[in-house]
Amino acid sequence: MSGFNLIPFGYNPTNDTFVDVEDVPRGANCGCICPACKTPLIARQGEEKEWHFAHASRKVYERTQKECEFSFYLSVRMMARQIIGNELKLTLPEYRDSVSKYIPDLGCPLHDSFVITDSKEISLTNVSVETNFEGVAVDIVGYISDFKFAIYFTHPGRGIPQELKSPKDRHCGVIAIALDNLAGTLFRQAKNKKQSYQFALIEFLSSDMPSKQWVFHPRYERCHQQALARVDVRAESIKRGQQARRGKPERTKFDSAAENIHYVVSTEKPVKQRVLYECVMCNIQWIGFAPGACTCPKCNNHLYSSPRKVLQPGDTEYVNVRDATQIPPGEHCYRVVELAEGEVLSEEIERFGKDLREFSYRPGLKEILCPYWRKTDFGMARCDYLEQECLNEDEENALEKAVAHYGGREQFEINNKHSLLYDEIKICGISTEADSAD
Repeated sequence: MSGFNLIPFGYNPTNDTFVDVEDVPRGANCGCICPACKTPLIARQGEEKEWHFAHASRKVYERTQKECEFSFYLSVRMMARQIIGNELKLTLPEYRDSVSKYIPDLGCPLHDSFVITDSKEISLTNVSVETNFEGVAVDIVGYISDFKFAIYFTHPGRGIPQELKSPKDRHCGVIAIALDNLAGTLFRQAKNKKQSYQFALIEFLSSDMPSKQWVFHPRYERCHQQALARVDVRAESIKRGQQARRGKPERTKFDSAAENIHYVVSTEKPVKQRVLYECVMCNIQWIGFAPGACTCPKCNNHLYSSPRKVLQPGDTEYVNVRDATQIPPGEHCYRVVELAEGEVLSEEIERFGKDLREFSYRPGLKEILCPYWRKTDFGMARCDYLEQECLNEDEENALEKAVAHYGGREQFEINNKHSLLYDEIKICGISTEADSAD
């Protein structure tokens, strides 16, 4: 008889509980019924075979066999819900994934792998069982601090609902625990270790890693976008390398309206000039390098950008205009420089990103934030250059603060853009090359 036809836990209707086969009298006096078809069970407690419940009448079982196909899994799910108290400790698996993107200019795909979270042990509190989550009946819901976490048991005939793969509440976690391989291992482990099925089940839920699968993690989208960004950067690097090997210069398009702006187009690095630009559609001005940085920070379009004036060193007339030349080069919203001899940095991490702009990076180095990146007092990270924000997931109670600030969840979702931003990853696309502003 296959493992999933051996029922480890029976339902006792007298006291409305699920019981282990070793905790009841032998035979038909066990007082239990099948959790699936309600057929009376007998407790088989022999000397050779694994102890288990079986349907009392084979003739009855033959008529109900299709209905009882998942009686093993149902009994395990019900017992798991019963034995879990108000707190649950379990080890979660590592969550990693990869991206692949076809690059037409290279004629091949590029790949990048990324880790969303390492394996770790968590403790769920305020646990409830057989409850509603995202409109779906799930087996367990608990909390890690104020972070909601759902567990869904899967087995043949019970797959993962689509609602759990893309929940409306993006600040939660969902894992699935597959019971598919438990049928054999539960009985074998209990017999080898001389454990009760109930104890073996607790151990399985807490420690078995292959059975656990991440369904949703709030950091996944951010990590996925970062991986795609790395692919794009690598593609550009490869293309530049190919171009350099061919000895061809990279030609630059520029606006002929500003006759006093001089461009040097050659295999040498172009001479950079600080230029005042204006978008004729948005009626805003900003400062950028020429050639380059001519994309309007408001409409994100270069078609309506027009250079107005070449700025000279020491020119202070436009100090209040957005200045792309102040944005640090590279992929991040900061630059790393060596500490001066005897320089001591403040260690007030709560101020970093607000009024504190420098912080320790590694011994001997410091991180200097972009002047346009900052943390707000309402749980968001903000790019003042683009005037865009995203939830600062590192801040405690950030979601509650942000929702209160915007006056509701709907307005918060409208303003919560660019999940890379809170991790100090550039979203402006300016000076992404480490030497582009030199």
